[in-house]
Amino acid sequence: MKNERLFYCQQPGNRFLKKGLMLALLTLITFSFAYAQKILPEDKRDFLAFLDEVIEGAMKEYEVPNATFALVQGSEIYMIKGYGMANIELNNAVNPSTTLFRVASVSKSLTATAVITLADRGLIALDENVNRWLPHFKLKEFNGNPVTWHDLLTHSAGLDDKVYFPTYVENDDEYLSLEEAFSSSPPVQFTQPGKVIRYSNQGYALLGYLIEQVSGIRFEDYVKQYVFEPLEMQNSSFEQLLLSRYEDHLVSAYKMDEELGEFVQQPQIFVNEMPAGGMYTTAEDMAHYMLMHINKGKLDDHQRISSPMLAKMHQSQFSLHPHLGGYGYGFWHTSYNGHPILAHDGNGPSIASRLMILPEQNVGFFIAQQGGSNKSLLDISDKLLNKILGNVNPIEPTASEKAETYTGLYKDNRYVHKGYFKLPTRIGLELDIKAKGNNLVFTDPLEGIEREYVEIAPDLFSRLDRPEVKLAFIKDEAGKVSGIQSMLYHTALDFERVAWWETNTFLLILLIFPTIIFFLSTLIIPIKVLIRRLRKKTWTKPESSILWFNWVFSLLAFIIMAFFVLGDLSPLPFLSPQTNAVAVYSFLTATLLVSIMAVGVTFTFFIAIRSTFWRWYGILGHLVLSVASLLFLVFSVYSDIFLFLP
Repeated sequence: MKNERLFYCQQPGNRFLKKGLMLALLTLITFSFAYAQKILPEDKRDFLAFLDEVIEGAMKEYEVPNATFALVQGSEIYMIKGYGMANIELNNAVNPSTTLFRVASVSKSLTATAVITLADRGLIALDENVNRWLPHFKLKEFNGNPVTWHDLLTHSAGLDDKVYFPTYVENDDEYLSLEEAFSSSPPVQFTQPGKVIRYSNQGYALLGYLIEQVSGIRFEDYVKQYVFEPLEMQNSSFEQLLLSRYEDHLVSAYKMDEELGEFVQQPQIFVNEMPAGGMYTTAEDMAHYMLMHINKGKLDDHQRISSPMLAKMHQSQFSLHPHLGGYGYGFWHTSYNGHPILAHDGNGPSIASRLMILPEQNVGFFIAQQGGSNKSLLDISDKLLNKILGNVNPIEPTASEKAETYTGLYKDNRYVHKGYFKLPTRIGLELDIKAKGNNLVFTDPLEGIEREYVEIAPDLFSRLDRPEVKLAFIKDEAGKVSGIQSMLYHTALDFERVAWWETNTFLLILLIFPTIIFFLSTLIIPIKVLIRRLRKKTWTKPESSILWFNWVFSLLAFIIMAFFVLGDLSPLPFLSPQTNAVAVYSFLTATLLVSIMAVGVTFTFFIAIRSTFWRWYGILGHLVLSVASLLFLVFSVYSDIFLFLP
């Protein structure tokens, strides 16, 4: 029987049958591959009409003056199109091939690509200590753990983003090169690498600086030579002081003036952390970039980046929870309706952009705008993903019997953890999570809509209507919830659990209330003295001493607080302890002395009451000033000023 089967298989007719089956199988595989590449319809008319309706509708709803869009599939550009006006005053329409848009943090994906080309050329190893390439400063090693290229690429280096210069400026003579920026603000770490994801602009700026150290040429020139030119991105640039050939093609940023009912042009900006958010590009250039990623490093059948290195960019390289995609090299890993997506967003002053690649479908799209609400990009991308990938499948929840365990206030960890930057940067994204039966609810800080989350696994919740939006609750060694790893807006965000006194509301009160009281005191006390002199009344020496002590304190405290309230996150926005040590430490010393005076104000309040110096309104005023002085003291301690941390 065994020999008969062997003989049967060896019959000529059956060999033809085998070949036929193999051919059918190959045809099926080829068809499946072609289907994956051709998920968008060959007849583009209806699909393009759908896109026009979605994009133009979102632009109208969210007051967006202009947009540029690219959609690719397989190895071809499916569509590029410009919408609105690049320059309203000159009546210039957006051209998707030549109009230059800023893309803010989408720049990071290109910077990551530049780093990968260094590794591809054998000049660096992604797991090596970057201190090897830093001649003027060094990054700390926590417990023998150095910072590597991998850590910087995945936002897991533990950097604190403490910078002593504005992120961007409006005057070109204030623009800083990378060398100047890092001389002013060498990176500061708040934890060891590989412990948390802490989205870091300075980390990606440092990657640009490292590229300069390795290559021996400017970052802008390196990206042009090894990324833009090979990918035929002829109109893209990281140059902040743009060459004249670019200036005529630059889109203008606008903001809707509600009173005038028209768009008002916004100032041109120059990004100091340029590798993290300073790229100019066009829709057509970004189409080439997406095609290279979709086709495993190839563009026009030429290998631009090796497939193994590109695969590293596309793999999830760091995540603190197995159900969260985390970060690759230059891309967040997210999903829609169960399909993986490589994504990056960009947001800045009057700037918004979004890059998404669907690796299973071999499709990618890019959109950017200069003006209006960035909610438009969320709206457009959701409708486009729904069109391509279908309706979101409903969740099968596992009801949580311990929802109350997870309730509380959580804040984004993008703040400076030590020094006088701490309080201003602590005012940021927060989630006030409450229980609703066995589910969790909170008001989305971007959309302003209450969203409901259901538990799908232990300590893991998904949004009821959008399963890819996830909250993974992290517990400390004692088993107590200490934070959240999340995937919101297709971006990984890390939140810390905080007490009520770290809410944005309380921190704003801590900043603004004392400032107002100190300002009023500097005005009221002299007026009170003048009125009393006009009435030819006098004070006792203790009364006069207390009054003038309080006035001097109020004046000095107001000046200090005004720096914080008006200083754009830093009380000394242009002064660094590296380059202006005398000014910085003089400021810190003065703040410390005024903090000591704050204790004296409270002490004088009790003296005034005991000695019955003033009537009820004088006592009330002194009480309010005493409360403000105590808040100033809390502010000083919270901001580490007692430790002289700049």
